[in-house]
Amino acid sequence: MNTLRTFIAILIMAISTFSCSNDDGDLNYNNNSFVYIETASFQDYSGNSKLLVSDGNNTRPIKILNKRIQYQIIDSKIVFLDGQDIIEFNPRSHKTRIIANLPNILIHSFHVSPNMDNLAFSNYEDIFIVELNSGTMKNITEHLEGNFRIPKWSPDGNSLLVRNGIPIVGPNDEAPTSTGNFKVFSLSQQSFQDIEMFDQFASPGNAEWSPDSKLIAYGQYQAIFTFDIENRQLKRITSQEVVATNPKFSTDGSKMSYFSSDLSDSGNNWQNFLTIYDISNNSSKIVNDIYSYDVSWKYDSSEILYCTKTGIFSYNLSKGTISQIVNSNESIFLHSVKFLN
Repeated sequence: MNTLRTFIAILIMAISTFSCSNDDGDLNYNNNSFVYIETASFQDYSGNSKLLVSDGNNTRPIKILNKRIQYQIIDSKIVFLDGQDIIEFNPRSHKTRIIANLPNILIHSFHVSPNMDNLAFSNYEDIFIVELNSGTMKNITEHLEGNFRIPKWSPDGNSLLVRNGIPIVGPNDEAPTSTGNFKVFSLSQQSFQDIEMFDQFASPGNAEWSPDSKLIAYGQYQAIFTFDIENRQLKRITSQEVVATNPKFSTDGSKMSYFSSDLSDSGNNWQNFLTIYDISNNSSKIVNDIYSYDVSWKYDSSEILYCTKTGIFSYNLSKGTISQIVNSNESIFLHSVKFLN
């Protein structure tokens, strides 16, 4: 036990030394700058998460964040939850401002609209929308069944995607099964519409907006689907031989990334390969051959950042080349990478 405590203490000091070794003047903010989270991890120990900014060569921590880190990037600024405050931090000027102060309740997840007009957050049960100019807050799910989490504004800021957890009794079930679907709330109409699910009894995974705010991509039943909101058309993207999760559109909307495993041979060979799907010709390409997670597309869709157990890698789409830009080890977990620009 003492050995474990000693190791953790040394590990924490090492992380602190590494994170603070570059002063702010070393950073050269450019189109390759990115943000990520570093978490100490050893056996059953996990903690001391830090949000870091990097220009590809040098890195510095955002020291003002607490351990519970959730963030998004808006106009090259970092928006994060700190206690009950939603704060905007400009990494270039080091200036911060409080966008909103939320009620004294446990916040499960939040999302600020790209136009900075509205904030949506979940308290594990309901979704609340806050008008940032007036401070007016409204519960938009209080009369609906189930719990509501993970709000995501559309890129045009007019609609809100939420996950709805609902109990459903299957044909062979004696008791309800906790599953879920997705709904889209229209700001102009002040009403919800359901996203069609491939299987109402299979719990869905992550869902993402297309850049034009017309499509929802989601994972369910070990596959990737897209749903056209206006025409209400559901389309399966991946084949039955592939397990696919975590879809994310490229910033220009021409491609989509997801993680895949080919189960056609062994039946249980789960690899989580980063895969690129070309929407125009319905073709896919596996990028790497190592277990990966957390993807971020560059603003011009020319590059992808992704995390693995050994660090953060960059994939150049035009050259087809992979380069490692951040190293890690078994005691450091890197995740939630995002391009700053």
